[in-house]
This record gives sequence, C-alpha cells and structure tokens, in this order.
Amino acid sequence: MGATYAPIACIGSQLVNGVNYAFLAEQTIMSLDGNKNIVIVILNVKPVPGGLPEETMKVYNAAMAGFVGSDAKPFAQLATQVVKGVNYFLAAEVTPVYPGAEAEIDLLLVNDLCDTRKFTKIL
Repeated sequence: MGATYAPIACIGSQLVNGVNYAFLAEQTIMSLDGNKNIVIVILNVKPVPGGLPEETMKVYNAAMAGFVGSDAKPFAQLATQVVKGVNYFLAAEVTPVYPGAEAEIDLLLVNDLCDTRKFTKIL
C-alpha cells in the first residue's frame, strides 16, 4: 500500500520452501512528489497443490482465448489488485510457438473485466 513497483530485471532465484525470486524494481511512492527509488523485491512462489484457484483459471482462460504466438502455462498466483475489475498477477512458463524456442518465466497480468494480458519477462 502506498507504492507501485515496476520490475526491471530478475537478479536471482533460490530454492527455499518454494522458489524465492529477487527482482530489481522501480518503486514509485504515492505522494505529491511521486518519489522514485530502485529497490530489490523478493517474492516467494510456492507450488499450489492441485493447481491455481478455479476463479483464477476462469479469468486466465477468458483473457487468453484466441491468443496465439506463445504457449503460456501459469504455475503460481502471485497477487491480485482491485482496479477497474481485478488484476491477477501470475508466474507463467512462456514458450514462443516456433521450432527450437526456449521457455522463459514471465510475470503475466490478466484482468477479469478487460481483455487484458501483459507479459513481463522475469527469468
């Protein structure tokens, strides 16, 4: 609360009770000055037994309907944010659809009201 974060780069990961990911991010303080800082954000992603929540998968499937070019497999829900609907932030393995393509880990944002999907490469 009180700040937004824009990922710049994934600077490392560590296997500890799930996977810890360290990100370099730009923090914008919600104030009159809008001060900005460069910070390190640590996220712990634990595998979800039985997969992602049903509600999350409904939103993901609706947002990704008709999407071509990459195969995205979400494996963790990182956060939600209420703004003009609900934003769901997911960690996903994303593989471009062409021979020999390598998978990457992306932060995937999908929204339950808008036809929104945004990929940010993190690893």
